[in-house]
Amino acid sequence: MKSGHLLAAVKTEFGKFGDALSAVKEKIDQASRKMEDVDVRSRVITRRLRDVEELPSNPQPMLRNCCQARMTTAGLIKGYRIAAHEDGIDHGSE
Repeated sequence: MKSGHLLAAVKTEFGKFGDALSAVKEKIDQASRKMEDVDVRSRVITRRLRDVEELPSNPQPMLRNCCQARMTTAGLIKGYRIAAHEDGIDHGSE
Protein backbone atom coordinates (compact mmCIF):
# COMPACT_ATOMS: atom_id res chain seq x y z
CA MET A 1 0.00 0.00 0.00
CA LYS A 2 1.37 3.36 -0.94
CA SER A 3 1.70 6.03 1.69
CA GLY A 4 -1.04 8.08 -0.04
CA HIS A 5 -3.50 5.21 0.30
CA LEU A 6 -2.45 4.61 3.87
CA LEU A 7 -3.03 8.25 4.78
CA ALA A 8 -6.42 8.19 3.04
CA ALA A 9 -7.41 5.09 5.01
CA VAL A 10 -6.26 6.67 8.27
CA LYS A 11 -8.17 9.85 7.43
CA THR A 12 -11.35 7.83 6.74
CA GLU A 13 -11.03 5.91 10.01
CA PHE A 14 -10.30 9.10 11.92
CA GLY A 15 -13.48 10.61 10.47
CA LYS A 16 -15.48 7.58 11.68
CA PHE A 17 -13.82 7.91 15.09
CA GLY A 18 -14.82 11.59 15.24
CA ASP A 19 -18.44 10.71 14.39
CA ALA A 20 -18.52 8.05 17.10
CA LEU A 21 -16.96 10.48 19.58
CA SER A 22 -19.60 13.10 18.75
CA ALA A 23 -22.39 10.55 19.28
CA VAL A 24 -20.96 9.56 22.68
CA LYS A 25 -20.63 13.22 23.69
CA GLU A 26 -24.29 13.83 22.77
CA LYS A 27 -25.39 10.86 24.91
CA ILE A 28 -23.31 12.11 27.83
CA ASP A 29 -24.85 15.58 27.44
CA GLN A 30 -28.35 14.04 27.40
CA ALA A 31 -27.56 12.05 30.55
CA SER A 32 -26.22 15.18 32.24
CA ARG A 33 -29.41 17.10 31.44
CA LYS A 34 -31.50 14.20 32.75
CA MET A 35 -29.47 14.15 35.98
CA GLU A 36 -30.17 17.88 36.39
CA ASP A 37 -33.92 17.17 35.97
CA VAL A 38 -33.75 14.37 38.53
CA ASP A 39 -31.87 16.64 40.95
CA VAL A 40 -34.61 19.29 40.62
CA ARG A 41 -37.32 16.67 41.27
CA SER A 42 -35.40 15.39 44.29
CA ARG A 43 -35.22 18.88 45.77
CA VAL A 44 -38.95 19.41 45.19
CA ILE A 45 -39.81 16.11 46.88
CA THR A 46 -37.46 16.84 49.77
CA ARG A 47 -39.00 20.28 50.25
CA ARG A 48 -42.54 18.85 50.25
CA LEU A 49 -41.61 16.08 52.69
CA ARG A 50 -39.82 18.43 55.08
CA ASP A 51 -42.84 18.71 57.37
CA VAL A 52 -43.90 15.06 57.17
CA GLU A 53 -43.40 13.19 60.41
CA GLU A 54 -40.89 10.35 60.28
CA LEU A 55 -41.62 6.85 61.52
CA PRO A 56 -40.03 5.98 64.84
CA SER A 57 -36.74 4.13 64.71
CA ASN A 58 -38.56 0.94 65.76
CA PRO A 59 -41.90 0.93 63.90
CA GLN A 60 -42.75 -2.68 64.80
CA PRO A 61 -45.31 -1.81 67.52
CA MET A 62 -47.13 0.34 64.95
CA LEU A 63 -47.04 -2.50 62.43
CA ARG A 64 -48.29 -4.97 65.03
CA ASN A 65 -51.26 -2.68 65.82
CA CYS A 66 -51.99 -2.32 62.12
CA CYS A 67 -51.95 -6.09 61.60
CA GLN A 68 -54.18 -6.69 64.63
CA ALA A 69 -56.68 -4.16 63.29
CA ARG A 70 -56.75 -5.97 59.95
CA MET A 71 -57.19 -9.33 61.66
CA THR A 72 -60.09 -7.94 63.67
CA THR A 73 -61.68 -6.56 60.53
CA ALA A 74 -61.17 -9.92 58.79
CA GLY A 75 -62.78 -11.66 61.76
CA LEU A 76 -65.81 -9.39 61.50
CA ILE A 77 -66.10 -10.11 57.81
CA LYS A 78 -65.71 -13.84 58.44
CA GLY A 79 -68.34 -13.67 61.15
CA TYR A 80 -70.69 -11.97 58.71
CA ARG A 81 -70.14 -14.77 56.21
CA ILE A 82 -71.05 -17.37 58.84
CA ALA A 83 -74.17 -15.48 59.87
CA ALA A 84 -75.15 -14.97 56.24
CA HIS A 85 -75.34 -18.71 55.57
CA GLU A 86 -78.36 -20.53 56.93
CA ASP A 87 -76.34 -23.58 57.89
CA GLY A 88 -73.88 -21.43 59.92
CA ILE A 89 -70.85 -22.95 58.21
CA ASP A 90 -68.07 -20.78 56.84
CA HIS A 91 -67.96 -21.71 53.18
CA GLY A 92 -64.69 -19.85 52.54
CA SER A 93 -64.37 -17.31 49.80
CA GLU A 94 -67.71 -17.50 48.07
